[in-house]
Amino acid sequence: MSLRATAYMLFVFAATAPAVSTAQWPAEPRTFETLALGDGNAVGINANNQVAIVRGYRSFVWSESTGAIDLGGFDPDVPQTRAYDIDDRGAITGRVLSRYGFYHPFIWTAATGLVDADPDIYTESAAWAINAGVIVGGNGPVPGVFETAFRREPTGKVTRLNPLGGSCGSAAYDVNMFALAVGESSFPGGCDEPYRYHPFVWSETGARDLGTLGGADGRAVRINSINQVAGDSTTASGDRHAFLWSDRSGMKDLGTLGGAWSIARAVNEFGHVVGSSVDGQGNQRAFLWTPLAGMLDLGPGEAVAINEFDHVVGSSTEGGVLKAFLWTASDGRMVLADDARAVGVNNNANVVGDVNVSAGAQVTIWRMAITEADRLVYRFGLVDSHVAYGTLRHGHAQALRAQLRAAQRAMENGRRDRAEGALERFARRLAAWALDELPWQ
Repeated sequence: MSLRATAYMLFVFAATAPAVSTAQWPAEPRTFETLALGDGNAVGINANNQVAIVRGYRSFVWSESTGAIDLGGFDPDVPQTRAYDIDDRGAITGRVLSRYGFYHPFIWTAATGLVDADPDIYTESAAWAINAGVIVGGNGPVPGVFETAFRREPTGKVTRLNPLGGSCGSAAYDVNMFALAVGESSFPGGCDEPYRYHPFVWSETGARDLGTLGGADGRAVRINSINQVAGDSTTASGDRHAFLWSDRSGMKDLGTLGGAWSIARAVNEFGHVVGSSVDGQGNQRAFLWTPLAGMLDLGPGEAVAINEFDHVVGSSTEGGVLKAFLWTASDGRMVLADDARAVGVNNNANVVGDVNVSAGAQVTIWRMAITEADRLVYRFGLVDSHVAYGTLRHGHAQALRAQLRAAQRAMENGRRDRAEGALERFARRLAAWALDELPWQ
């Protein structure tokens, strides 16, 4: 583990939840309960522990109460469905072989079953993300036709456009709880080969070009509930860097781990970003970026998902073996399994992925308890989120973080009463100083 990552771990251990332990961190090794869900590849896991799964040409949704439910298809013999995302209501989206012979975006719910989400098109299409029943994706490509971003409302209304006005295509990759979509779009003057694209945010009032980090192109891949956008862009030197954009702060270059590129894969509600970068020796490394610690090296591989406790999951290939890993602030990096990959983690501390990848993958959930150290990380993240959203002044944020550090010092000295007092003051001051609630609370 890098010195900066170690420093981050020490920094965040400044408070716990009100039920405080006086033990040093970590109090005990983190343990896991493993749950096997059967054959297939995991797509993702939602807040209710429902899992989207792909098995060959079929897609399924799994829950403990129902087991795996086949989403079906329009050809009963060869359903040809491929799930790409699941939302917290259990709705799933992806692509399905339509009655016209083209792949179309679909939406599946327990109430409606499988529905062609854009039945009037005669081109290839797919939906990449879903949130509260709103799906986004891209139509195309077919010969001579560029991909076009689309958004479908729960009412069935579909809107298609090239958000930034270019003639060589666009695609939307994510959507938040307010139906704001993000992706990449061509722009006027950007369609001379090689094609160039800019990241965008697309709302009911229109699309906004987020620009770049000084280079020719970029893309937005994720958006959280306080409208922070994660993506990557070329720089003036031609390198590619991950970025975090917000309306308040503009586009922030997240840097690299010493090499020429970094790519963002996910952002949590606190504006903490994960992805991969190369170090100075050209090795691919997973990273976690936070506004206080900057970019932290989490070891080899790629980080693909993060929850509100800064549990980070991903995969790496080490010595020719694919490994699923989990990183936490209290435990550092842990290998969950060999010949495996991890693809998602929710706020119940459930990780989903696949094991036995080389010999017929098996979908697996790794369950762990939420610890006092995890709740500590959550509190620091809550302060970060309020600052980013503009509902907490920087001076008040510094005072709150100092209060959390005081709680830790009391705990380390065995003074439970002082620790609880510091945490109570933290809670009272946050309630008094925060100008408003966060949208997702």
